[in-house]
Amino acid sequence: MALSRRSRPERTVHVPRTAIGSGAHVLDLFPLPPWLWLCVRAIQGIFRHWYVWAIIFAYFLIGVKTSLAILILCPLLLYVYVYASNRHHDPMAILRATWRLIRVRRRWKFACKKAEINDAKKCPRMFGLWPHRPPRITNERGTSMDFWIDVGRVGLIVEHLEENKDYLAAALGARRSRVIRLTPSLARVNFEWERTSRKPSIKSKTADDVLLPRVELDTDVMLELETSLLIVGMSGTGKSNAAWYILNQLNRIELPYRIYAVDPKKVELAELIDSPHIVAYADDMQDIDGVIDKFYSDMMATYERAKKLHLRRAPLGPDWPLNLLIIDELLMCEQGRKGIDTNLAKVLLAGRAMGYVVIAESQLSQVDAISRIRDLFPQRICMKVISQDMTDAVLGPSSYDKGARCTDITEVGVGYIYTDFAGAFMRFSLPEMKDVATIAAGKYWQEVRAKTARLRKRRACYEYFLYTRFSALLYIGIADNPNERIREHIDKPWYHQIDHGRTVIKKYPSESAAHEAEVHDIENLHPIYNINHNGRNQQAS
Repeated sequence: MALSRRSRPERTVHVPRTAIGSGAHVLDLFPLPPWLWLCVRAIQGIFRHWYVWAIIFAYFLIGVKTSLAILILCPLLLYVYVYASNRHHDPMAILRATWRLIRVRRRWKFACKKAEINDAKKCPRMFGLWPHRPPRITNERGTSMDFWIDVGRVGLIVEHLEENKDYLAAALGARRSRVIRLTPSLARVNFEWERTSRKPSIKSKTADDVLLPRVELDTDVMLELETSLLIVGMSGTGKSNAAWYILNQLNRIELPYRIYAVDPKKVELAELIDSPHIVAYADDMQDIDGVIDKFYSDMMATYERAKKLHLRRAPLGPDWPLNLLIIDELLMCEQGRKGIDTNLAKVLLAGRAMGYVVIAESQLSQVDAISRIRDLFPQRICMKVISQDMTDAVLGPSSYDKGARCTDITEVGVGYIYTDFAGAFMRFSLPEMKDVATIAAGKYWQEVRAKTARLRKRRACYEYFLYTRFSALLYIGIADNPNERIREHIDKPWYHQIDHGRTVIKKYPSESAAHEAEVHDIENLHPIYNINHNGRNQQAS
C-alpha cells in the first residue's frame, strides 16, 4: 500500500556501517579480503588528498624546485580566480577571501555532517569552480562571501538549509550566515567572518574595525542600526512593539546603549522612565524639543571628542555607547513637522558616524504630513497601511508592485523592509514583546515555550530494521540512539536470530516523522515480532 502525499514520511538517509555499533563482528564490514580492502582505502586517500600527494610525487620525480613551484603556483592561481570575479576589491581583501575559500572548501564536508544536511558520504554541492557561479566578496575587508549551494544533490530543499544554517556557520568558524532561496533546491548563502586575532587600541581603530549593531527582524531579514529608522503603520499594527523588539535584541548582544525617549502619548514608553539606559525622557509636549536638543548637543560633544582622537567613526563599546532617540509619534513632534531646518534633521544628517540613531514612528508618511524630513530616514519599515499610495510613499516608488503588499497585512507585528542583501522587499513578523519591564531594565527577554518547541523540532530520530540471516524482517523500532536501543533487546527470545550485518537504520529530522514512518512500515512490511499500532496484530509467541 503506497503512502498518500499527506502521510508520506520525510526524507530518509541510510546510515553507513551501523552493524558495528549494534554488536556485529568487525569482519562483517570487510566484504573484500583485508589486503585488497587496504589497497582500496589507500587509493581513496590519494584521491581525497590529491594536492599533498601531487607535491610528494613532484618532489621525487622532478625535484625540489618544481615541487616548490607547484606549491606556490596553485594558491596564486586560486588568488587570480577570486580576483577575476571581485576586481573592485583591494588586494588584501582578495587575499583574505582566498584564504577563507580554501578553509571553507576543506571543511565543507565536515560542516555538512554537523549540520545534518548530507546523505551518507555525499554533501550538497558548493559552487566555486569557474564558470559556475564563483564566490563573491560582499564587504570591503574580504571577510564576507557569497556561495551558491545546491541541496538537491542530497534530496533536500532550501528550507532544510535555512533550519541548519547556524550549524554550518559554527563548523566553518563564521560569525553569521544568511540564506536566500533562488530555486527550491538552490540557495545563495552568505558567510561572515570577523577578525579576532588582535584587539587594536581606540586610537588605531578605523571605520572598518567598528562592528555596527545588527538586528535580525526575521529569518535573513536584517536591520542595520547604523542609520536612522522610520516605522510607519496604522494605529495598533505594532509600531511600538517593533521599538521594544529592537531594544530587546540590543540586550541580547549586550551592546552598550543610551536612550532618549519622546513619549507624547505617555503610555507607550513609560517603562523606560526607570531604565538604567535612560538619559532623557519627555511625555509632555513642552519638553519634547528639550530632549531632541539635548540629543543634538550630546552628538556634537561626541564629535569633539572623536576629533581629538582622530577618529572618523565612533568605535561602539563601553566608552562609546550607541545612542538612540525613540520618538513614539513623529506627527506630534514639532521639529518633525517643521522640516530640515531643525536639530532633529541635523541629527538625521550627521548622527551616523558617531552612533546617534533616531527610531521614529508615524501613522502617516506623506510629505504634506511630516514635511521633507521623511527623506532623511535611510531605512524605513512599512506595516499595515490603508492604501497602495502610502506604501509607495514609505518604501519608494512602485514598491507595492515589487512585492511590498502592506495593504494585505492582517496580523499585528508584520511589515516590509528593503534589504540590500536580498535586493528586494522582505516580509517579517515580530513576536509580541510581553515583558517590556524586563527589556527596559536592560535584560534579554524571550518566550521559553517557543525556544523549547524549536529544540524539540531540531532533534533527529532513527528507525531501525532487524533482519535474520535469511533476510526475514524480525522487528521495526524507533529510538534517539538506535545502537543502544538494539542492545536493549538482548532479553528478547528472538534476539539470537538477528543478523547484525543486515541491520538497516534510517534517519529522520524529528520524532514525529520517524513515528509516522514506523507506523507505515509495520503496516506494510509485517515484521514478525511487532505489535501493530492499530492493535490488529498480536505479538508472536
